[in-house]
Amino acid sequence: ERFQVKNPPHTYIQKLKGYLDPAVTRKKFRRRVQESTQVLRELEISLRTNHIGWVREFLNEENKGLDVLVEYLSFAQYAVT
Repeated sequence: ERFQVKNPPHTYIQKLKGYLDPAVTRKKFRRRVQESTQVLRELEISLRTNHIGWVREFLNEENKGLDVLVEYLSFAQYAVT
């Protein structure tokens, strides 16, 4: 039985990029943390359960998924401290 992919990699990448707005105030950012946490949960599941082609697409030169993920995590860490 073939597993149905919920979202393509670029969907998660675009969502994470959307949270990288430095103009967002701390208060507004904290509200968005819940939304971004859900995106990160779904991304984690997708990285574990989707086929290797999906993971390669997430990591490829066009999408640069790992770079976007690290950038988001760095931004989030800075924003809450």
